[in-house]
Amino acid sequence: MRTVFFCAADYTDLPRQLMAFRYAAQNLCRSAWEMMPDIELVVLRGKGREWQRNRRIQADHLATDDVYILADDDMLPLDGDWGHADPGPFAIASAYPLPAVIHRWTPPNHQPLEGEHVSVGGIRICKRGAMSEWPEMDAQSNGYDAIQAEWLRHKGHRVGYHPRLKALHIGEGRSTVWISK
Repeated sequence: MRTVFFCAADYTDLPRQLMAFRYAAQNLCRSAWEMMPDIELVVLRGKGREWQRNRRIQADHLATDDVYILADDDMLPLDGDWGHADPGPFAIASAYPLPAVIHRWTPPNHQPLEGEHVSVGGIRICKRGAMSEWPEMDAQSNGYDAIQAEWLRHKGHRVGYHPRLKALHIGEGRSTVWISK
């Protein structure tokens, strides 16, 4: 059994068409999680840039198991054993986001693990407590994924993509993080 913290954003400040699109995606993705076996769904609600950071802190503090899932509200989980998902060697392992193309990460002087990447997001299978400190959100950043991944690497952890879990990124190209800048 896995707890899924579903991050339901407030889109009431968006233009009408974009707001309708975002809420339709949110409802579809939430319904998919509600129908899955071995899932306890906890809905986190929030708004604004700082919520990108705060929802992660909230989920980590609310989690009672060693592993939990943090899901963006525009990521539709596809087939897989989500109720027993494990991040493996990573502090955070994300579902592979379709239709994105993820290029192999090959940093200098680093031998990446299979699936390891510079930054992950979307649907995250997280090890509770991997982040005991939470860096502030950079004002220049488009989000918190890269900040979180960099901090985890600095502390000796790794992040990557789960080899068997995939998700459809319904909001690909329509991120409110980018639109709100």
